[in-house]
Amino acid sequence: MDATYSKIMGRFFAPALKIVTTIISKPSAERLIVDAGSKAISIDYGPPEIIGHSDWVYQCIGDKYGILRHVNGESIAGNIGDEISLYPAHGCTTFNLYDEIYGFRNGVLEIVMPIGRGKSF
Repeated sequence: MDATYSKIMGRFFAPALKIVTTIISKPSAERLIVDAGSKAISIDYGPPEIIGHSDWVYQCIGDKYGILRHVNGESIAGNIGDEISLYPAHGCTTFNLYDEIYGFRNGVLEIVMPIGRGKSF
């Protein structure tokens, strides 16, 4: 389940995949730069949902980087080194960007599964 299915089906289907990214720069009070670009998260169905920050938006700015902004252009809270979690809009095309996936249940790591970068599901 990804953010798109959750929007279509309602929260009955919660996203099952999240990407954790790190703030690597804060060039202004209105922008945070994160280390998740097009090689970390697929945007073919649109930008990811920013977990815990429904008033923020993500914009891909290249292979390795993304920008987080407040929807109204206001100042955005965050510091270099903070981790931000994202629900991809499209899980299938995000999975194939990674070599392995970490499976958690109730916050406990249960499995590390190889998934094969570049393979489609």
